[in-house]
Amino acid sequence: MLPVTCNTLRTLRSDEERRLFKIDSIVKSIYPIVLHTAKYTSDKSYNHEIKFADRVFYTANMAAVIAGLKELFPDAYIAHTLLSPGDDGKLYDVARLNDATLRRVSKANENTYIVIDWSSGP
Repeated sequence: MLPVTCNTLRTLRSDEERRLFKIDSIVKSIYPIVLHTAKYTSDKSYNHEIKFADRVFYTANMAAVIAGLKELFPDAYIAHTLLSPGDDGKLYDVARLNDATLRRVSKANENTYIVIDWSSGP
């Protein structure tokens, strides 16, 4: 066991509160965008780009972010994945492509996303 100072003990709760607040803020920021996308476009999914500056937080807390989104969109497919733009401007999940389509995708521009997909379900 490691020694823990009084100051560390006092800040443990506040650190956890800040972490939970940030997760809640992320989920709340994605929610209206998904609703707007579903209501005003023909898209059946939303790809939330994870900016480079936020990757460390997202990586450490991805399960909690996805759990929060699953509470709001219980029957949607929600996943953390890498997407790359194709020559047609659309984003593609490289892991799911056949060889012909893969040649049209720029892996140099791939980025991390949370995907919320409501194209199938009950």
